[in-house]
Amino acid sequence: MFDSGKTSSSVNLDDYDVQINGEVISQGVSLFNEGVNVFNVENTTATADRIEVAFIVDATGSMGDELEFLKSDLKDVIGRAQEDNANSTILTSTVFYRDQGDDYVTKRSDFTTSISSTVDFISKQSADGGGDFEEAVEEALDEAINDLQWGTNSKTRIAFLLLDAPPHQTDDVNLSIKKSLIKAAKNGVKLIPVTASGIDKSTEFLMRYFAIATNGTYVFITNDSGIGNDHIEPTVGEYEVEFLNNLLVRLINKYAQ
Repeated sequence: MFDSGKTSSSVNLDDYDVQINGEVISQGVSLFNEGVNVFNVENTTATADRIEVAFIVDATGSMGDELEFLKSDLKDVIGRAQEDNANSTILTSTVFYRDQGDDYVTKRSDFTTSISSTVDFISKQSADGGGDFEEAVEEALDEAINDLQWGTNSKTRIAFLLLDAPPHQTDDVNLSIKKSLIKAAKNGVKLIPVTASGIDKSTEFLMRYFAIATNGTYVFITNDSGIGNDHIEPTVGEYEVEFLNNLLVRLINKYAQ
């Protein structure tokens, strides 16, 4: 809508133009009280048939069951997604993280078209460390968003974040997370948190925020899974329970359209 802040009798619309992405639109504009201005803009950006899927995984001691799920089911998940998107190339990568003072804070495998390479890397990982409730979530996000080689013209960019604990609550950590979310949203990387047993309500709220801020989806594991310890009841209306591997395939397909 166009509103100059002046009355219609004092405005010469010939003095104004509209620019979208640096291009001047020749279509005329109307004042606010004359209705909504609608501009149709052609998308001139070429996109490659690339689907990039990153897995950001809490590898502290409490995540053993979830890590074993990845080891056993990831190849099936990506294989089925590839079948459903036969004209696209799927690339996968991983970032594992623990916390300050553990054997490592983060370690990663970069994007590759070889699912076997990603699975082999995951198979070598184990769940250990941690100790306190909070973990180095901000370090993992920073590495995943800034250091993984996301394509500049890929049609789909997804980052699954598997975790059962929140980040540390300090000003520096919160600022780091804010920067990562802004960068992810700007670059079209959709965060899909997958929360496991152990999270509390404030962590659920934070992970929902991660998803909303990047146009992703919030996913929660329930007691139906038999994975991990007891899971909190999510703050949500009615929901349907799905097998996690089926859900991951469905979400990849959803965002690949």
